Amino acid sequence: MSPSARVLEWFFLRVPSDRLDEAGRTLAAVPEVRAILTAAGPVNLTVAAWLHSVADGQRLETQLRRLLPHVDVVDRSVVLRPYKLVGRLLDARGFATGVVPLELT
Repeated sequence: MSPSARVLEWFFLRVPSDRLDEAGRTLAAVPEVRAILTAAGPVNLTVAAWLHSVADGQRLETQLRRLLPHVDVVDRSVVLRPYKLVGRLLDARGFATGVVPLELT
């Protein structure tokens, strides 16, 4: 996570299938959003966001509902302590202490 971001939150969304592309493009423009993942099933869009505080999660959820009124925010979870991020092992302060290389076979 960036030094200014202290909280990682995941948002689990239900999006009409014919609006997934639109939702993805809209979410890609939100600065806090770091990943947008589609899946099959009732919760078909998952969004990862880096935030300054847990309270910012409520603000971002409100912003998402305003930007995408056709989308239901089904659930939201807070990551209490990430142990690995983008292949880097993290200590309790969030600093990289090592790497886990990808094995491309």
